[in-house]
This record gives sequence, structure tokens and C-alpha cells, in this order.
Amino acid sequence: MAHLIDMSNYRANMAHTDRVTPWHGLGNPLTVGAPLEEWAREAGMSHTIEKSRVAFRHTEGAGGVGVMDDRRVLYRSDTKSPLAVVSDGFKIVQPLDVLDFFKSLVSATGDYEMETAGVLNEGRKYWALAKYREALQFGNENVLPYLLLATACDGSMNSIAQHTSVCVVCNNTLEMSLGNAGAGTVKVRHTSHFNADAVKARLNVGDNIAGYVDDVNMLINKTINRENGVELLVELVAKRDDTGEITNEKSVKHIVNEIMISLARAPGHGLETRIDTAWGVMNAVTHYVDFKARARSDNNRFNSGQFGAGAKLKRDAFNALAAA
Repeated sequence: MAHLIDMSNYRANMAHTDRVTPWHGLGNPLTVGAPLEEWAREAGMSHTIEKSRVAFRHTEGAGGVGVMDDRRVLYRSDTKSPLAVVSDGFKIVQPLDVLDFFKSLVSATGDYEMETAGVLNEGRKYWALAKYREALQFGNENVLPYLLLATACDGSMNSIAQHTSVCVVCNNTLEMSLGNAGAGTVKVRHTSHFNADAVKARLNVGDNIAGYVDDVNMLINKTINRENGVELLVELVAKRDDTGEITNEKSVKHIVNEIMISLARAPGHGLETRIDTAWGVMNAVTHYVDFKARARSDNNRFNSGQFGAGAKLKRDAFNALAAA
């Protein structure tokens, strides 16, 4: 995704703590506990998103400039670069709003510490990621809880705040509290004002982590052999016509094969918590979505795995495994 990191001021607009390795070696390291003002500067998030009426030049007649009263062009305050054309009702979430969302979580509660923040696609998308104070341990496997806030000013996605987690051994990312729809994710449309306090309340941080622990333990304690796993995966990705015949057989074979390869070979496959368990299948699905699924670019794969079709496949896999 390095080519999508914003380079508008001749550097990579991404900041990270000196404990983590950033994408492709790019970014600006900060010490743990650095003030959010430093995060804003080093992540390239100090600018604001401004808006103005859309103007256009007539191509016929005497010429001149016309305007559209119901459309606005969004542009950066620092570079003046245009970012998108949106409706007059579009509500902007500023880059500093994203960082400010974490202020109470980081400085007041002490439950989280900032780990990564940055700007993508010339300033159209920006995000921040904070790590929970301690890892969750399941047998000999550690899972790190995170809180992610991402938004875009070009209408390509809602503002999304979500609990997520990373399995340390393989970097698989799973939405937390997968089994409780909406418990781990809050989406705010750009037609509504972003209320940080209301979003935090809906995320319900403590209960969400406790629910996630229950989810993982349930998957670890449920036996799924290879044959049952293949049957479950086929039903998960198959599309059927009115007669019950699979209409995407080629795609089903490819996806199921890739997931089964992940089950057998991906990092962490030999851990006791994953051998012949639903948790092993869940991580195989996640590894496929995060690293192997076909995509036009790493950016598209990331978006899919966190917010789109890939994220849906993860949720559907959890529901299927929980019901098995």
C-alpha cells in the first residue's frame, strides 16, 4: 500500500510508535505516549478539509463561469488540492477529529495507546489505530485488541469506528465480538454529524472485549475436522440457483482450496488452539481474506478485509462456525 500513502509534503504522511514496523519501511517514528499534537504533525493530519461551491466554465456562447449551489468541492487547506465533489449536505470529519477521538481513551483512561495513524490517497482517507493496554492470551497464542477509526472525505466510505484484533503469530485481523452484529463496529454516514462521545458509548469497550474472549474460547473448544471444514466453506461461498445447483463452482473451488492451504500452512497453523478447531478454520478464512484474496491492489484488499466483502466473509464464517 506504500504507493497510496500521502506524500503531498514530500514525505510519507504516516506516524507510528517506535515499537512497530510500518508499511514498507515508510513513516515517522514517535515514542510511546507522544502528545496527539505530535501525532497530527508527523501523520500529516494537521490540515483541514475545506469546501467551496462548484464552479464551471461555459464552453459555448460568451463564456464565463457558472456555479452549482447544491454541490461542493472539498479541498485541502494546506495544498489547496481538490479531493472530491459532494452534496451540500455532506458532513466532514476532519483529520484532527480522528485523532481527537482517541484523546480520552489514551490520556484519561490509560486503556489504549496510539500505535499508527496516517493519510492515504492524497488526503482522501485518514485513519488512526490504538492498541489496548494488554494482550489476550488463549493457550499459547496471544491476540492484541485494537480500536480503529477511519473515514474518507470523498464519499467512498462511512466514518467507521470498530474494535479489531490481531493474532500476533500471523497478523490475521478479526473484528471483535463477531457474533454480536454491530457490537464491534459503529458506522456514521456523512449525512450525519460525527459525535465522538456517542460512538464511544455505542462501542462499549469493556463489554466488547469480554464478549470477544467468550467468542474465541467457544471457537477453540469446538472440533472441526478437515472434511467438515470443507463442507462448511463450500456452503459459505457457494451461490445456488433455484434448483440448488452451484452457479459459481470455479470460484468456490479456488476460494475453498486457498483457505484449506492457509489452514495447513499459514503462520500459526500448528498451534494447539488451531488444530482441528473452529478457531483454526476462522483464522484460515481470515488469512485468506487479509493476504490471499484476489484484489486489484493491497489497498483494495485492506478495504475489503476491514470494511467490505472480505469483512462480511469473516462475519459469515464466524456465524457458520458458531452454529456448526
